[in-house]
Amino acid sequence: MQREIFKTRLGFLLIASGCAVGIGNVWRFPFIVGQYGGAYFVLMYLFFLLLIGIPLLTIELSIGRRSRSSMAYCYEKLEDKGSYWHVNKWWQFSGNYFLMGFYVVVAGWMLYYFMSFAFNEIPHNIDRASATKRFTDLLASPSLMYSLVLACVIFSYAVVALGVVKGVERITKPLMVIIILLLVSMAVR
Repeated sequence: MQREIFKTRLGFLLIASGCAVGIGNVWRFPFIVGQYGGAYFVLMYLFFLLLIGIPLLTIELSIGRRSRSSMAYCYEKLEDKGSYWHVNKWWQFSGNYFLMGFYVVVAGWMLYYFMSFAFNEIPHNIDRASATKRFTDLLASPSLMYSLVLACVIFSYAVVALGVVKGVERITKPLMVIIILLLVSMAVR
């Protein structure tokens, strides 16, 4: 079976950007910057991004391009006989599962607030105490939280099941345009 590859370079760049920017940089980064020193924190962040992030990204892209396979098989394809580089995939798998355990919950929260705003359940200019109570009530409802997480997992699985071109690339392009517009509007505001 022939492995599916990205149809366009733009599709790959938008997906890679989406992974790099992600929920953490939009949702949590401004909070962390404010909590840990403002501009000094941003300078340290950029320093370590250049020192560690760029080399790791280059290595990851090189391994993927050279092996033309998934993380499950890329090391086996590239390693010499008798080598144990394939052991690296296990800590990468576990890291992905830990990240998904966190992000799927945050995505569930975002789905909840999106639906609440779409159905006009949250008043404009809500005060801090009411917003805190609403979030606390959400966290106190395991069935609602489970439903939101399950909806996010099913949606994600459906997109991935469609394949790279018909699923991931086709869905990601418009979503990345939307996130760019949202980021620009937040920056302007």
